[in-house]
Parts: sequence; C-alpha cells; structure tokens
Amino acid sequence: MGAEGPLTPPEKLDMESLVNHVRSVLAPENRDRAEQVTRGIFAVLGEAVSPGELEDVVGVLPPELQQIIVTS
Repeated sequence: MGAEGPLTPPEKLDMESLVNHVRSVLAPENRDRAEQVTRGIFAVLGEAVSPGELEDVVGVLPPELQQIIVTS
C-alpha cells in the first residue's frame, strides 16, 4: 500500500461511460450535449499535443475511442 492508499483497478473506458461521465459534470442545461462536448475534448487533445504524444495516448485507448481522436 502506497502513501495514497491501495490501488484500485481502472474502470472500463468506452464511449458510453466517458460520455456519461462528461454528462455528470456538465451544467444541467448542457447535459444533452455531452457527446458533442466529449468529441470536442478529443479534438482539442489532438491539436494540443505533439504527434508522438498523441500516438502514445491513442495506443492505450480502446478502438472506439481511438477512432474519435483520429477522426476529430
């Protein structure tokens, strides 16, 4: 056990769970736009990091989310 406490396994990451998480943190009047906001986050990520860093990120994502980054 580290100083931060025991490690817990990561949650399964897929588009639906990611959109649901984004929806949960949006203001109520914007929750119906959660998928659009999620895609926007990936578009900004694709522009904000170097190609090598982006390849590293894409390499650890499930195929469904890899496609979002590639097509954004």
